[in-house]
Amino acid sequence: MNRPEPSLQIPIERINKFLENHTFTISEIIGIPITDLNIVFKIQLTGVETYISTGDWTDYVEYTIFVQPTDERSKNIYNAMFPNKDVVELNTTDTGFNRLTYLSNDLLSDFLKYFGYNIKCMCKKVVNEMDKVIEESFIFEGKMDSVVRKLVSDIINLVRVQKDGEFELPGDISDDIVYEFTNFDTPFSIDLNLVQDENIETFDVDGEFSRDDDTISITIISNPNIGNTFLYDLTAELNEVLAHELTHIRQHEEGYEFPEEPKKPKKYYSQEHELEAQVRGFIRKAKVTGKSFDDVVKDWFEKNEHKHRLKPKQVEKIIEKLKKLR
Repeated sequence: MNRPEPSLQIPIERINKFLENHTFTISEIIGIPITDLNIVFKIQLTGVETYISTGDWTDYVEYTIFVQPTDERSKNIYNAMFPNKDVVELNTTDTGFNRLTYLSNDLLSDFLKYFGYNIKCMCKKVVNEMDKVIEESFIFEGKMDSVVRKLVSDIINLVRVQKDGEFELPGDISDDIVYEFTNFDTPFSIDLNLVQDENIETFDVDGEFSRDDDTISITIISNPNIGNTFLYDLTAELNEVLAHELTHIRQHEEGYEFPEEPKKPKKYYSQEHELEAQVRGFIRKAKVTGKSFDDVVKDWFEKNEHKHRLKPKQVEKIIEKLKKLR
């Protein structure tokens, strides 16, 4: 039987531009969770091909995995899977990378849904890039990504069906009372406040971490007339806000002495812990949107004058500090 041509056309180059700035993370190998194991990788789409699936020809997106630098323990464990070579071509009979490709297929499929494509995925090649020099900040970003992704998913799934009300996560959507992740010592919960307001153009998001009760408070105000059309932009915004607040949790765990909150906006946004949290949040948003870090920072300060209340010259100085920390 001749292989038919794929029925689906996908803008490979455009999506790959987004993927260039996006990393994926898994925290398990061969199906067994291992504490503090983090495999960080990038993905590049290579084409669309048809394969037999449950008796029918089905379109699959083909892609390559580039395993990124990570912590020393994870690198040593995973390097053992690359026998004296850095590039492994895969076919349908290969089993050595089954767990990696199984998980990456799901992650990539979810990613492509944001572009409107519901399609199966198949990894054709794995490239080992773990021996590059790695900075501690990159390791932290990789560990945080999976946590942010889980929290954003929980919130978005709730907002799809409910636009107003007060909720406590994860308790209101699962049997768990708090979130617990191997990357964080502190169990925490999310107080989610959903508000509808016709006076707001689209939506607004605000977040805060309370060290007194280990709670992240998230408020989402949305216009009731826009339906679910804002969910894509809301997803990007939540990635930024949650990465920001999770950074404050990490700072708290490391014993950082938070000063009394300044009343003046310039002093508030110039604080060491606040600058670090802003950088982490903007890095995360840049990854999921495919925008540059500089553009994400500029957009935030332009759209949130009502929050930061900074004068134009003060904004310029804060942005300079953020760029240096990046």
